[in-house]
Amino acid sequence: MPNTATVVTVNHQLVTIAGLPVVRPGAVVAFADDGLGLVTGFNQEYVEAIVFNEQPVPVGTAVTLLQQTFEVPVSGSLLGRVISPLGKALDSKRLAESEETRHYNTHPLPLPQRSRIQQQCLTGVGVVDLLLPIGMGQRELVVGDQKAGKTAFLEQAAIAQARRGTIVIWAAIGQTAGEIKHLTRQLDAAKIWDQTIVVATMAQESASQIYLTPFTALTMAEYFRDQGLDTLVILDDLTTHARAYRELALLAKRFPGRDSYPGDMFYIHARLLERAGSFTHPTLPDQTVTITCLPVAETHESDLTSYIVSNLISITDGHLLFDTQLFNQGQRPAVNIGLSVTRVGKQTQTKLQRDLSRELTAFLAEYSQTEKLVHFGAELTDATQQVIKKGQSLQAFFSQEPSTTMSADAVVIGAMLIWLGWWQTVERLQMLAQRDHLVAQLKLPTGRKLAEQLLAQPDLTALTNAMHEHRAELEDLCRV
Repeated sequence: MPNTATVVTVNHQLVTIAGLPVVRPGAVVAFADDGLGLVTGFNQEYVEAIVFNEQPVPVGTAVTLLQQTFEVPVSGSLLGRVISPLGKALDSKRLAESEETRHYNTHPLPLPQRSRIQQQCLTGVGVVDLLLPIGMGQRELVVGDQKAGKTAFLEQAAIAQARRGTIVIWAAIGQTAGEIKHLTRQLDAAKIWDQTIVVATMAQESASQIYLTPFTALTMAEYFRDQGLDTLVILDDLTTHARAYRELALLAKRFPGRDSYPGDMFYIHARLLERAGSFTHPTLPDQTVTITCLPVAETHESDLTSYIVSNLISITDGHLLFDTQLFNQGQRPAVNIGLSVTRVGKQTQTKLQRDLSRELTAFLAEYSQTEKLVHFGAELTDATQQVIKKGQSLQAFFSQEPSTTMSADAVVIGAMLIWLGWWQTVERLQMLAQRDHLVAQLKLPTGRKLAEQLLAQPDLTALTNAMHEHRAELEDLCRV
């Protein structure tokens, strides 16, 4: 016989239930009005649960214990769908019944089942793929102010990875209906909809459903991981998720900590993000399967010291800072190279790519300092002018619209052309046209063959010599 009980107190999405003697945190309860709830705590007399309904549950409502663990449906049939964190369809199509369900908050896999991150997660964004590479299985925080280009970058990364066969799971956490509709249109227009699942909650929905959203996304990613498929999970964004959890904690009268967040806020996000990584393949022990995670956090005036942002920076394997000042200057994407970090991504690059990345990063830091001196009216020597011109050329080269992508080969060869000074006498617009022509030509058989020959060089010195030898061919590839 099922256990029955009644609601004795109601506090927005939080209810207190009497009459459930056998229960544990994470159990699922059903209310008489067909609503569901999740047990979050208890004492000797009462059980505390959060309600997934948007409307409060009346006092005296009958409650039934459904199951001791909350599980969400997982299936390949969810690809190409927009679903709620409870596994219900949010689009116009009917959702097929899923034969398998999984616990929403599983333990992260232990170290013996994990493996070294070896493969690069190519995003199609040149500045990221060369200077701040992300590895398959890495957790890279995407952080910045509102309207700084974070979503555009995430869409580029999702499209680039889906076209390479990766499953994309996008958790839209507490967003507006317009934002979710725009996202689905972009993914559909890129023809990757059948590789994507969107787990969505809207801003007006209950804090309990918003809180659950990223857990459902990671649960689905683990299902595809166990099928041997690489997955990219985008959590947009965890600051909204943290605010929803803070609301639930304050309603439960838990002791508030910094900025009124509960004491286990760090633990909640750490446990969530630890579920991503590079793992031993379920059927091929000599291969790996990955869950790459791109959590998003919102800053105010690019402040990285706020509680949630600093927490996430310390949890993840690096961060990409999208700078509003750079965005307003017209730089796309507006990634602040000096304040961005990737901790494990560079081990996925070749020695040639790492050497070039190191040289360019050091040079761009020098260029940034030189630019500041110019603002003070300092006189410019010929060497300083060369630094500024090369720096401007690199910034222009790495600037790309959200609708465009660059292959890793094109990024290395194009950056080397600037590094060798071949494009410094060319105007910006002409250089961008030549860059786009080079990117297109390198996709053709002749261009691919030349790129393979150049990038087979062991170091920068050898690559420089090889490019001088093939200068005529490279100039042909760039000629518009």
